Amino acid sequence: MVRTVLVQTYHPYTQFTHVHPLGVMMIAATARERGHGDVHILDMKVEDWTPERCAEELVKLRPDVVGLSAMTYEAGCMHEVAKLVRERLPEAVVVCGGPHPSVAADDVMNDDSVDYVVRGEGEMTFADLLDGVAAGRRDWTGCEGLTWRNADGDAVHEPDRS
Repeated sequence: MVRTVLVQTYHPYTQFTHVHPLGVMMIAATARERGHGDVHILDMKVEDWTPERCAEELVKLRPDVVGLSAMTYEAGCMHEVAKLVRERLPEAVVVCGGPHPSVAADDVMNDDSVDYVVRGEGEMTFADLLDGVAAGRRDWTGCEGLTWRNADGDAVHEPDRS
């Protein structure tokens, strides 16, 4: 079973405006429905965590897949957590999703710490990604809504999920 941790990133100036991370919660629910029961959610805003503190918790959980969700104003935090994950859990798959990665997939994929971007409504795409990771899939051709790196390291944008 693929151990997955979904992280809601944050920007410190928004710490007093907490809204439940409904997108991350839907991603987790869909993954569980698909049979991926080992899914955890970390909300950096609720916990008032720095990227460093979040990375410490991720190391304790030892996930196979880390999903980072971010609005544009949270992108810096997302990239910082991705970098820390890559340093401390080099075998973990790092996936970014949410509004910012959806509209800036090329920019996000320029970060070598990021393996995949889930664009748009990500519930089904993320569940497909977990299925593929569990099966050892390397070629993601046809996985709607996914941006991935091919063998040459080039970002490939699969068609949007309809």
